[in-house]
Amino acid sequence: MAGRLALVAALGIAASCSDPTPTALTLPGAFERVASAIDAADAKRLYWDLDLEARWSLMSIHRSQKRARRLVNGAYPPEERERATGRWTVGAEARTPGELFAILCARDDCMEPLRAKIGAAARIERTADGGVVHTIRGGTYRFTKGADGRYGLVGFADRLAALKLEVARDLEVIERTALSYRGSKGR
Repeated sequence: MAGRLALVAALGIAASCSDPTPTALTLPGAFERVASAIDAADAKRLYWDLDLEARWSLMSIHRSQKRARRLVNGAYPPEERERATGRWTVGAEARTPGELFAILCARDDCMEPLRAKIGAAARIERTADGGVVHTIRGGTYRFTKGADGRYGLVGFADRLAALKLEVARDLEVIERTALSYRGSKGR
């Protein structure tokens, strides 16, 4: 029995070592994941390889959008629901932050500039907080290493942080308005 357990454990270790899936825990692996998502024009998959700040912003936006939608649908009178507009509505039907990123990316065509110069890595430079990958087609892809130990593609965090603030402001207005509508129902 002990021999079988050792054999199963050894086979499990060998199988995990031969896993061809690149990991974002290394700079070359992170670039390979990003390049694969870009080649496939798969922004939903690219979401997982964005820098941590960008992913956190998308998670916050998604959470705020879901809350805003619940409040509008639950507290607003039916005739007012259509008028509840704002930045929160862009991608509000997304089921996941990755799906939200895909919607936003399609709207802004964010994959095209990335795809224009993707190719094999010609040179990889390590930096204090991550690294830069230069491609044979002249592309430059910057990565930062997050607190989660993963390297993430840089370039979306500022735009997403701004959108996060806009959606948060929209949510505040929706919360106040929903409270007002709920209060008027009790009268």
